[in-house]
Amino acid sequence: MEETDLAYAAGLIDGEGSIGIYKTKYNRCHYGYHYRLLIQIGMCDAIATTWMYKNFSGNYGWYDRPGVSYQRMHRWQLNDKRASDLLVLLLPYLKTKKVQAEIAIEFQKGKRKSSDYPNNTKPLVLMEADAILAQRISALKRGKKLDTVTAADAG
Repeated sequence: MEETDLAYAAGLIDGEGSIGIYKTKYNRCHYGYHYRLLIQIGMCDAIATTWMYKNFSGNYGWYDRPGVSYQRMHRWQLNDKRASDLLVLLLPYLKTKKVQAEIAIEFQKGKRKSSDYPNNTKPLVLMEADAILAQRISALKRGKKLDTVTAADAG
């Protein structure tokens, strides 16, 4: 992949995308949930989102927003390790979401399948660490400074 393509993808994520760590229902996990990394881009124009899908795989779909005047929304998503691998490639080109990407990469590096733990019981301290990283990204999205995010915010 050319450098200009990576820069373009980073620009799409910086401008129209989001990077997040989300608490997701997961019945096979002892706690009934786990955390997942997700990057996505949503736009009315399908060209950029289909380009991301063709170049980086993932999921692509569209939906009609309610109301007569709204256009169809096209969405591309990539999750977990593939999302982290892409963020590693895009990191030198990201501007506004660079810190979010660094947190997401850190999160995914520490990720193991729940089946790697006895009885699918990931230690609670690791679940809490995942929650704190999720809260750090969420705080950045809301414009908070990271030094103001505490463990209490993760609850």
